[in-house]
Amino acid sequence: MYYEYLFLFYQGGFVLMIGWIIVAILSIICIFSFLGGGYILSPWYNTLSEEEKETYSKSKVSVNMGISLLIFTAMLSLFLWFLNCSFSDTVKITVSLIFFVFIILYVIALHKKGIKNCKR
Repeated sequence: MYYEYLFLFYQGGFVLMIGWIIVAILSIICIFSFLGGGYILSPWYNTLSEEEKETYSKSKVSVNMGISLLIFTAMLSLFLWFLNCSFSDTVKITVSLIFFVFIILYVIALHKKGIKNCKR
């Protein structure tokens, strides 16, 4: 039943158009992170107290955030290319949703694990 509603979004390339716009925005944010501003975007780093923040390098946190965003952007691009393949709609929707959820969980785990290596 829910496949019918999701299929309506796939018709006409609406999801692809929005998806590629999100990829472009994430690419810009990724560049911002690699240039040293990624620590602002890190949800884990921003919850630390000021004393704890002094033990971590802002540049290392920024690069860690940039790598996480780069992997997420690349996987989102693969996800959008998969939607253009010639599979049945049920297979497309099911596989793409499962793939997208696993990528989000992977990036969150990668960011948490990578933060531990950002100490000065």
